[in-house]
Amino acid sequence: MMRAVWRKALRDIRSRRLQTLLLVAVVAAAAATLSLALNVRASAARPADRLREASNGADAWIAVLQARSDPAAALRATPGVVEVSEAVPISWTNYGIRNGDKKQQVALVGMGPELPAFDHPVVSGGRWLAAGGTDEIVIDRGAARRLGLRAGQRIDLLTPAGPQPFTIAGFAAPTGRAPAPINDPAFAFVLPETLRRLEPEAVFGSSPDHVLRYGVRLQDPGAYIAFFEAAGRRVGPFNGRTWADVRENIGEANDFDVVFLNVFSVFALLSAGLIIANAVGGQVLSQTRDIGILKAIGFTPGQVTMTLLIQNLALSLAGGVIGVAAGLMVAPFFLERTADVLGVPASAAFDPVVLAVTLAAVCLIVTLFTLLPAWRAGRVSAIAALTGGNDAREARPSRLARAAARLGLPRVAVAGVKDLSRRPLRAVMMAGAIALAVVTTTFSLGIEATFDATMSDLTVIGGPPADVAADRDTFNDAEARRILSSHPDVQSYLVAYNYGGVAANDGFDLRGYEGDLNNPRWAIREGRMPAAAGEAAASTRLADRYRLKVGDQFEFHAATAQGPVRTTVRIVGTLVFAEGASLFVTRETLPPQFEPTDYLIRTKPGTDDARFARDLIDASGGYLDPEVLDETLADIRNQFRSVLIGLNGVLFGIAGLNLLSSMLLGIRERRRDFAILKTIGFTPGQVAASVLCGSVALACAALVVGLPLGLLATSVIFDLLSSAAGIGASVGRMPGALWLAPLVPGAIILAGLGTAIPARQAAGVQVAETLRYE
Repeated sequence: MMRAVWRKALRDIRSRRLQTLLLVAVVAAAAATLSLALNVRASAARPADRLREASNGADAWIAVLQARSDPAAALRATPGVVEVSEAVPISWTNYGIRNGDKKQQVALVGMGPELPAFDHPVVSGGRWLAAGGTDEIVIDRGAARRLGLRAGQRIDLLTPAGPQPFTIAGFAAPTGRAPAPINDPAFAFVLPETLRRLEPEAVFGSSPDHVLRYGVRLQDPGAYIAFFEAAGRRVGPFNGRTWADVRENIGEANDFDVVFLNVFSVFALLSAGLIIANAVGGQVLSQTRDIGILKAIGFTPGQVTMTLLIQNLALSLAGGVIGVAAGLMVAPFFLERTADVLGVPASAAFDPVVLAVTLAAVCLIVTLFTLLPAWRAGRVSAIAALTGGNDAREARPSRLARAAARLGLPRVAVAGVKDLSRRPLRAVMMAGAIALAVVTTTFSLGIEATFDATMSDLTVIGGPPADVAADRDTFNDAEARRILSSHPDVQSYLVAYNYGGVAANDGFDLRGYEGDLNNPRWAIREGRMPAAAGEAAASTRLADRYRLKVGDQFEFHAATAQGPVRTTVRIVGTLVFAEGASLFVTRETLPPQFEPTDYLIRTKPGTDDARFARDLIDASGGYLDPEVLDETLADIRNQFRSVLIGLNGVLFGIAGLNLLSSMLLGIRERRRDFAILKTIGFTPGQVAASVLCGSVALACAALVVGLPLGLLATSVIFDLLSSAAGIGASVGRMPGALWLAPLVPGAIILAGLGTAIPARQAAGVQVAETLRYE
């Protein structure tokens, strides 16, 4: 009997090819969205893996701060160490590279003309440093891409002693840290003798500004904690980093893409489920006589159910495989940004787990939405199925039609609305698919509204109350203040001191300021910003980490070149801040040896901030490094906009296919009704219009349900995203009426497009042929 079940399922698939294609397309679209999310997550660190393979990279890195007699020998003697790289001197002194109106901070790394076999940078353009090339430099590929540099170009390296001319030999991806713009400053490689020429008095391995870095390969890469503890006893103070940290840091560049893809994949799967349930319900109705015959020849209710379930599972597997392949092909688009700065190909690896999870999710959804209508079909008696016992509902008066008539709607509209009550469950599911598309679009519009609000006020998402941020590098502070104070476009500015703090062995950003921190207002959650020595405000992430409340005392150590400085402050406020765990204090609270690092500038209304930034670069000889904050946000917005448009297109496409598939089933069931309408005077155009009116009514119902659900879902998702980012809830902005207004014509247009073919078929029903046996 199972052989008969399989043969019947296969015959039914072949007999309704258009519906089969539509169902496969819908499942493939949903599977592609889920597969894309899983592929991007699984492959996010793949570019980093490729880089590590090309660089023969280390498992961990030790940056020695106070070198003892022979750190390399001490590391080789540390238990668990297999290999140690050569010592690499790194200067974290503020250097910069300028190209036109763009500037990038760099840390200088001294390396010889022959790249070592173990743990070396990977050249991705041009060439490596040549012997005797004391005026050559190799730039971090990410920084070179941002600045628009080319191999062979002559540039000035901005140093404390003034600009120094260099020729760009090539570009390389560093080991031991993520490249720019993921990490800042970028690495720039020069010969060791060049580094000594630029910093003749520097002693590398003596301070956080001048370190000696070693790459280490371990017998057990997972045993890095024990290694760090043993290394600390042998080599003295150091900063340590593992390959796992670097890999995670690089992979995090795709985190928000993954979140968006996950959200849309859930909506797509639900939409696909509604469509499948509709298709199965219609299939049962259109095959009622077949079901009666099957039961008459001995099929059990379970076998009837199994026949319908096998059909849809087979189609879902086909659609799932197509979707996985599509997700695999599209995934490199999302990985390209990371891969490009690393200088490796952007590709997603085929992962059997991704295939298995996607197919399992698709099959689960298909099973859930197929099982109930298939089970109901199996319970229909053979006599009822053969005699069409369910047609009694056609004689029932339609409440919707009576309501439409009372409202004075045209008879065409009344006829279209009446048809919705014929199969109310199908109508609800069709409206549900459109409503899900409305929900996802509302979420996307919420993102746009949040970006729009943030462009004029960065504090919306926890940014500083400033228009331009300028990094001082090694530029004279007094001269920088003179430039800012005398510029006609500057309304006010804060002098910033950005350093590091440590509490309970955990690091955080210590941010001190000169000036009034309470005007203009930051994104305060509770209390206020500090106004005197000994006061501090904590970002929400820092407050959560240490369970800080307004009024608490907080003790930490400020990291200085001379050693940690113990400090105690009183928390006077908490604030939303997008850049992680940070403590905000006044200048008087900081150690006196700290120097200004940045300036937060508010420009006067109407100022061209891009032109103002170029003025600062020119006035400082290229040393000030300004960033127009809303331009940075605009770049991020543009990256996400294309993704959101594509994902919304998928959801609306699924909803449109649902309408098309369901309406085609409805037209096949209601041929007799359309013939009767024509006999009482309906023209073909009026018949088509009645079908269209029914779809428009569904679209309007979907809007009524989808808009409030979309606003609720947007609020919940925004809170989850902002909480995951450590900036707390209630950060996003809901789209207003003007943002949501285009959804009304959009849903109606979707209804029209999805109904065009079925309406044409309804208009073409031949009265004589349809009613000749009546």
